[in-house]
Amino acid sequence: MATPRAIFFDLDDTLISAYRAQPAKDLWRTVFLERSGQIPGADIDDLVSRVVATADSYWAAPDNDGDRWPTMGEIRRTFVLDALSTIGLRDQDFAIECADAFTASREQGMTLFEGAEETLQTLQSQKVSLTLITNGASLSQRWKINRFDLAQYFDHIQIEEEAGVGKPHQDAYQKALARIDYAAEDVWMIGDHLENDVSGSQKLGLTGVWFNGHNLERNNEVSPHHEVNSHAELQQLLFNQ
Repeated sequence: MATPRAIFFDLDDTLISAYRAQPAKDLWRTVFLERSGQIPGADIDDLVSRVVATADSYWAAPDNDGDRWPTMGEIRRTFVLDALSTIGLRDQDFAIECADAFTASREQGMTLFEGAEETLQTLQSQKVSLTLITNGASLSQRWKINRFDLAQYFDHIQIEEEAGVGKPHQDAYQKALARIDYAAEDVWMIGDHLENDVSGSQKLGLTGVWFNGHNLERNNEVSPHHEVNSHAELQQLLFNQ
């Protein structure tokens, strides 16, 4: 199997171990336990569940960004304030403190997957066309790209807010394809999300590769062309090592 001529990479939990390795419930529990003296009598597990449920409701809602793209930090402040309000604590400053502590902990825990940079370096040296296509807000995604110095490897970077459309919408893939000189059948999409990255790209004829870096169970409704659990496995697949 020859190395593909062009590859679209997802960012979070594909190149960067960002979210799946840090369960939100565990991080929120730590944040609230460290501040339990400021919420006397509160059931911490119940409070964590309320915050997580509020977050899930937000992400499940269509067009949740409205006319602007709030940062993740802003979104989390809203989650916490809403959750605290349900137990009668309407302290905006405290909500901001908790949300920002979660954000700081989340950001500190982000790392490049082992071998990710080697994968990109080798592909770049082999003149493979590389595109980064990621959902999310420009500010937060650019921050991650800059933190890990990833822009140097990509011919094109497409972020949902900047593009006006995100995965798995077909227009997101069409926009990315329009920036390169290859047909869909010459392109691989590598990402951790079965629906957004794999199924969404396969509908346009791309080769969908599931990067399952956290050993999740497969959704049987989606059948990736390939599955890898690490960048070492991805390199074997790409370079026949």
